[in-house]
Amino acid sequence: MAKALGGSEIVALVSRADKVAFVEDLGASAIVTDTSSSYAAQAKDAAGGEFDIILNSVAGSTISQDLEVLAPFDTLVVFGIASDFPGVTYSNQLHLTSRMVTGYSFGNLRKNRPELAAPLMEAALDL
Repeated sequence: MAKALGGSEIVALVSRADKVAFVEDLGASAIVTDTSSSYAAQAKDAAGGEFDIILNSVAGSTISQDLEVLAPFDTLVVFGIASDFPGVTYSNQLHLTSRMVTGYSFGNLRKNRPELAAPLMEAALDL
């Protein structure tokens, strides 16, 4: 979907080696399998620079690492908490570089703005 929307370098972070083939089939340009505290540097190397957008379903300690490689003026979207821990950011990680962190939940959208859900789902299914 990211490539269909204009993304050129899609870097995926996976927690286990058995997920690599699946993510490759989805079109990832590069895959980082090391989920240690140094994955941000590996992801930046794989992408050839900073990221314009990061989609994070894990939260927890990954948030601070994502902010290490998010380009100025760009966005980190958190849409899950697979780590079972909330992510933490500090305001100086955002305002000094004009970066944004936002949350997203399709369930919340369906509940509170149901008129928007069907058109978004149709567009996503087309991709």
